[in-house]
Amino acid sequence: MTAEMGEKDHSDVRWNPDLRQWYCAKCGLTSDHVAEQDAVAAMAAFDCTLHGTNVVKLGEKERLLRAHYLTKQKKQNE
Repeated sequence: MTAEMGEKDHSDVRWNPDLRQWYCAKCGLTSDHVAEQDAVAAMAAFDCTLHGTNVVKLGEKERLLRAHYLTKQKKQNE
């Protein structure tokens, strides 16, 4: 199962000494627990999912409308 599909396992937990937090390098979830075991246990309640990766590709009509709008905006600013 991949992280995009909602994997529970935070398998790459690292310590950030500047922020004094544990974080999952795969999804960015953080925990301010002191012990790594406590942080991993707290993170286990959440899916290891990278948010903001579901990008919708514009269709041809939307792409043309956006290009027209941007061109119109550029002409108005000149």
